[in-house]
Order: sequence, then C-alpha cells, then structure tokens
Amino acid sequence: MENNFISNGKIKLAYSLKGGWMTSIFDLENNIERQYQPREDAWMGQDVVIFPFIARLIDKTYTVNGKTYSMDNHGLCRYNNFEVKEKSSNRVVLSFDSNEETLKQYPYEFNFEVIYTLENRTVNIEYKVKNTCKTPMFFGIGGHPALKVSALETKNETILDGTKVVFDEELDLTQMTLTDDGSFITGEKSFGKVKEIPITKELFRKEKTLMLKAEKIKRCILIDKDGNEVHYSWPSINYLAIWSHPHFGDYVCVEPWMSLPDFVGSSKELSQKKTLISLNPNETYSFIYSIKI
Repeated sequence: MENNFISNGKIKLAYSLKGGWMTSIFDLENNIERQYQPREDAWMGQDVVIFPFIARLIDKTYTVNGKTYSMDNHGLCRYNNFEVKEKSSNRVVLSFDSNEETLKQYPYEFNFEVIYTLENRTVNIEYKVKNTCKTPMFFGIGGHPALKVSALETKNETILDGTKVVFDEELDLTQMTLTDDGSFITGEKSFGKVKEIPITKELFRKEKTLMLKAEKIKRCILIDKDGNEVHYSWPSINYLAIWSHPHFGDYVCVEPWMSLPDFVGSSKELSQKKTLISLNPNETYSFIYSIKI
C-alpha cells in the first residue's frame, strides 16, 4: 500500500488497487492534503471509478436479451481489484479485466484501464474501456472525486457556507429531476441562468444530488470560503453531478458523467436504457477529465 503513489515534486497522488480510485491528492508545495479523507459520520468513500452504470438501477436489476442480472451501486470497478500495468514517477496505468464473477453481474467481456498522470499541479484522469467480446456492449461511465473544502464543524452539521462552484460565464442550465430519495431520474426542468452555484449542506438535503446537463460546461472551479480553488476540466461530458453528505463532511464531489442513473419507467433491457454508451467489439472508449489544485 505504501508504494501505491506517484509524484512529480508538486503533487503526490495515492491510489487504491481495490477499486482503482484516488485516495490522496497531496499538495507538496504547500504541505496540504486536498482530497477528502473518510469519516464515519459523513462518507467512508473518497472517489469512485464508475462503470458500467451510474448510481442505481431500479430494483438493482436489468436484463440483456431477456436474462436478468443484478448490479450494485455504481457498477463493478469499485468492488474489484486492479493491477499495475505500467508505472513511472508521474504516471500509472491500472488495469482490470472482466472475469467469471463480473460476467455473472454484467455479461460482457472487457478490459478497463485507469490512467493517472501528473502534470505540474494537475491530475489528468483517463478511464479506457475496451470491448473484448463479440457483441456490442452498453455502459455508463463517470468520475466521483471528493475534494476537501474549508468548513466550520459544529455538533449538528458541517457548515460549507461560502463554498461555490463557478463557471466561465453565465449559463442557461437544465437540471435532471429525481425521485424523493434522490435515486432515480423522473425528468428534467430549467435550473435557470447561473454563473455560480452556492454550495451548502441544505442544497443536498433538498436535491440529494444536483445533476445538470453539461453540454455547455467545459470547465468549472470549486472555491471554498478561504479562497482555495480546485479547477475541473474535460474535453466533453454530458452531465455534471454535484454532491456531498447532507449534514457532515468537509468535502464536495464535482462529478463528470457521460450517462445517468436509471429513469423511472425505463425499459429493463440494458440496450434500451437512456444515455448509455454503445461500444462495438474490439473498439476502445476513452473518458477524460482533469483536476488542478
């Protein structure tokens, strides 16, 4: 575990082979941990490599050609072990192949790579999916990094007031609407024209997860009450989710997604589910985003 890191002298990035996710983004120049560290009263996660389905399936089940399969929250990667395929001082490639157990939950053969590359004060993240079976495969994919923000801790709540997500310009955004428990998509509505979104725990008590259509969003900045900034960017994403525990935890997850959780009333058949990606045999799909501290 102690060797599961890369460093370029500015950032030291640690990662877990279980799940392939980031466990530490340490600012070496300022001697500060920038990634959220788990708390039992908030969230025991830190990041999730999401594949092949975002969040939840209704009844945790779906079908492929009429056969029923079951999959847990956020898919397969988070529950499986990766191997180090390549590694240098500032870059690591983690690899995970489908196997007998994954095929019981998801009937497609694949190779999945997580690639972390450090460039100055930026962590470049790439997820690569190769379809190694003989039929098209259908999947969702996305990131779920939790970054620390300055907060006021009280007995009843972590106060995030003063934290905000800021865009380059004022954008007319569309929000996905959710069931009361925040698990499934019911439709969409106008979020309005905004240049920034104030982040409070009250927001997450109300919205559970804020899910926005993101075709217009090329980058954003998470700024806390002390002026600390985290810059997120990507070539292209379809959705941006913003989440934190509704009461506790000094973190915000700014999550780039290519697809969405299950829709109320949607078909059980995987190929018919809205927003999923279709990948032909022997083709590779790449999902990229960056975090600059």
